[in-house]
Amino acid sequence: MRSRLYSPGYIGGLTVPNRTVMTAMHTALSDDGSVNEALIRYFAARAEGGTGLIIVGASGVDPVRVNTHNVIGIYEDAFLPGLKDLASAIHRAGSRCFVQLFHPGRYARSAEYGGAQAVAPSAVLSRFTGEMPRALEEEEIPEIIRFYADAARRAKDAGFDGVEITAASGYLPAQFLSPLTNLRTDRYGGSPEKRLTFLKETIEAVKKTAGGDFPLILRLGANDLLEGGCSPSDAVETACRLEEAGADGISLTGGWHESPVPQLTMDVPAGILSHFARRMKENLGIPLILSNRLNPRLAEELLDSGAADFAGFGRALLADPDMVKKASAGDHKQIRPCIGCNQGCMDRIFFGKTIRCLVNPEAGRESEEIFRTAGGRAGSAASTASGGPGKSGSPLSLLIIGGGPAGLNYALGASRKGHSAVVWEKEAEPGGQILLAAGVEERRDFSRYIQWLQNACGEKKIPILTNRPAKAEAVIKAFDSGTFDRVVLATGSAPPATIPEKAQLESDGSVPVMHGWDVLKGLPAPGRKILITGDGGTALWTALKLASRSRLSADHYRFLSLYSMEDEKELKESLNSMQGAITILAPGGKFGSEMGKSSKWVYLSTLKDLGVKILKSSKAESVRKGRVSVRSGNGEPLELEADLLVDTLSLAPASPELHNELSHRGIPVSRIGEARGSCNLYTTVRSAYEEGVTI
Repeated sequence: MRSRLYSPGYIGGLTVPNRTVMTAMHTALSDDGSVNEALIRYFAARAEGGTGLIIVGASGVDPVRVNTHNVIGIYEDAFLPGLKDLASAIHRAGSRCFVQLFHPGRYARSAEYGGAQAVAPSAVLSRFTGEMPRALEEEEIPEIIRFYADAARRAKDAGFDGVEITAASGYLPAQFLSPLTNLRTDRYGGSPEKRLTFLKETIEAVKKTAGGDFPLILRLGANDLLEGGCSPSDAVETACRLEEAGADGISLTGGWHESPVPQLTMDVPAGILSHFARRMKENLGIPLILSNRLNPRLAEELLDSGAADFAGFGRALLADPDMVKKASAGDHKQIRPCIGCNQGCMDRIFFGKTIRCLVNPEAGRESEEIFRTAGGRAGSAASTASGGPGKSGSPLSLLIIGGGPAGLNYALGASRKGHSAVVWEKEAEPGGQILLAAGVEERRDFSRYIQWLQNACGEKKIPILTNRPAKAEAVIKAFDSGTFDRVVLATGSAPPATIPEKAQLESDGSVPVMHGWDVLKGLPAPGRKILITGDGGTALWTALKLASRSRLSADHYRFLSLYSMEDEKELKESLNSMQGAITILAPGGKFGSEMGKSSKWVYLSTLKDLGVKILKSSKAESVRKGRVSVRSGNGEPLELEADLLVDTLSLAPASPELHNELSHRGIPVSRIGEARGSCNLYTTVRSAYEEGVTI
């Protein structure tokens, strides 16, 4: 039986062709608030991919406090022509569309608002921006409500099917709802009922201005996730009161941006809000949209079981614009997965950069010439393997050495231009360094990306030959046979053969040394007292894997708790217990500086909870009789007892000799990714794919 997810849904008087919703995400693609070709193609691609309802946003409503970092504008009529073009493009592709009406309140950074101080219900310091807002005067609040109403009228005039007001994530309406940020004693604060006044008056104004039949939904948090903030019970009560006030639907999301609870990272379980959704759904008579870390299979289960009426997808549709079309056809293996890495999206958007995606190098770039002329989106229904010749004037036959993210993305990019490729991978399975990252429980979703790359290569008939080490003689023989026109080295980086010498460590051999890669591969790492050298991601993931060895697993916790086999307090403490001592020796003054800020704080906090120590500006210098001499940041020598020393610093591009020999033989050869030099995964994927598309 076909899932309810793909059946029509209803919001107010609007019929939505299916129950998938693209939730609003800021893209920073607009030009000074105006809709442009980049925005139109970005949203049109998701509509063409089968999404039922697209919520465009965030869209600024305040003409007094204007965002200068390319937030879409809807605060004056001058934006109407572009908004009309956008709504028309989405409709032509078969989707319905809303505009998300947005006011940041105390979350406005003065640098993004021409230096203007943020306004809020009360003057409470924002931990998200580090700035103090100004409390709104009572007579100013009706003016902001009018801004919302005027913006809704513009959305209707532009041809949109409805609007969403974001009252979640810590933005202005949420600030009015929360007792933490609304300290007012006038009619807009002082009690739960009065804290609802702002939203109730806003709904009334929007309905009066845009029409009672113009659909209006509210984006609402299931839980502020802040001590003393709005609870799940408060959220249910608020949703019911907003329904009474005239809301046509509720879109449920998580907590505030300043919450200490992870909401965006890879380790957040899929469908984490479903419990809250079921509770809210039982009390609502209007449609409920559930989102946050959903995938189509899970969305099908949740909607079919009655947990919600619609499923919201944000980053998942950034990763694969054709997700709905593929899922509807049952082609789940070809859906390019969002892995929650945040490297191309949140880590950029939060700091004023345009939206991108690690797993989808075309995301946010749909209007760029190299992707518009390369034979359709990779992995899409429109994509073909015969997009035409490359710069060479005729299709090329490529031998790609290395089946990691660089090699596979290069192969997919080249296939779109009509080139053929064969990939040689020395290991038993492709994946390269991504397999190492996936070896940590909190990063296991990386394996989903590698699986998708393999599936996509299979669809394009790109052979991946495993257990094929790239010996110079074999490569030269393959090229001389006339089978290939060019060799591409995607061999990445690798640890040296002898770690201590490379690390310039004087050792008597009393403390064994191994590389972090071997730990991540699952090789035995004996001992309780372990020192890890390094200040990057590999050091962090190595420490996390080692520290988690004696940690109580989620399955064990559930069983022990379900049958009351242990005191609940003891169980919770066991979730973050560690036997032994792990210390990271970071040679630099900062640790994990190359990691994205949306994820870094989560994993550093986890390490702290597990008792892992980080000594900055410290370096291991020698090993004698089971003790490691360390030069610390303050210049004082330390001696640390150790059972094992794990090095994560010693890495270098692999196979430089192979490149030199092939070049010497006159064989056309190039290097991509880390084979060419150090780079992070986001840069590796983007550059490799671009080079493949433009060859």
